[in-house]
Formats: sequence, structure tokens, C-alpha cells
Amino acid sequence: MYPDGNPLVFEALGRGGQRVSVVPAKNLVVVFTGGGFEPGDDVGNYIGEALKADGPIAPALAAAVSGREFVLDTNPLGLRRLSLTFPGGSEARLRMRFRGGRDEERPVGLDGVPRLSPGGRYGLPVAVAGTWTDERTFAVDYDEVANVNDFRLRLSFSGPDVSIDVSERTVLLETNFRGRAAGS
Repeated sequence: MYPDGNPLVFEALGRGGQRVSVVPAKNLVVVFTGGGFEPGDDVGNYIGEALKADGPIAPALAAAVSGREFVLDTNPLGLRRLSLTFPGGSEARLRMRFRGGRDEERPVGLDGVPRLSPGGRYGLPVAVAGTWTDERTFAVDYDEVANVNDFRLRLSFSGPDVSIDVSERTVLLETNFRGRAAGS
């Protein structure tokens, strides 16, 4: 027992790297069986990398771009304006304005679970999830459920600018375009 650990860990250790580790605060039990290795070697590192944080990890940039509207260059999606809002917690909001005046506002799951919302282009629901892949890049998976379209957008922010790489699951669309913060 490691009572001073943060979080508290209970372990049973055996010969040759056999181990049972229990972390009650994280609802986590890890069991190593077999022999010829120590959990601190590569196997332990792989498990550590596979664990997810308790909540979404957002860089300081999230607060700077939250609510900022970006005016976009002409692009094959017909997307004219885009904004993201990060109120904290496991959900963000994505607002988009398309050519022809169609507006969409969608919840974005930040916890690995896409958020489903009604009223997509063809009357079908849309599922959206997103994650920060590094300090400047937010990746969005925009899935038109029950339709073939599943767009992957990588938004890379730099000052008042955003660069957007788009690919579609069927690979019929791959493009890049830029945008600039409205009013800048």
C-alpha cells in the first residue's frame, strides 16, 4: 500500500514482474501475469500511454479562440464562417455558416464520445467529436450519420489566422483553405 501516493495505490507484487495494481480514485485495476519483465519496462509505458485523462485537455489557445468567428476563403464545402466555443467541461459548440445562408450549430464531444444533433443537410442527424492534437491544432470529426459523408477537419490556429485541412472518409475530397478572424 502506498498511502502517500496521489492517487492512492494498492499493489500486490509477485516474482518475475507479476503484479496487481489498484487505483480506487481512477476506477482502475491493472494485472500483469507472466514473467521475464518488469512492469516499469515497455509494457508499463504502453499502458500509461493508453490511459485517458479524467477530462478534456485543452491548451491555453482554447480560451483565445473560443467564440472567435473566422471568415473563410472560398472552399469546396461552401463553408463561409466558422467558430468554436469552449465553455469548459466535456463539450464544445461548433457554429458554421454555409454558402446560401444555411447555419448550423452543433455540440462537439471532447471526451471521445461524438454528440448527436438533428437537422443535418438531408434531414439526418450529425455526430461531432473533437480533440486538441497539439497546442495549436483542433481536430473535428463531423459525421453525417446514415450518409456516406464523414468529414475530418484539422484546424491549425496561428494568431488571427486559421488553416483548415479537410478530408472525407471516402477520400473523394481532400482540400486545404484558410480563414481570418472576423474584424482583424
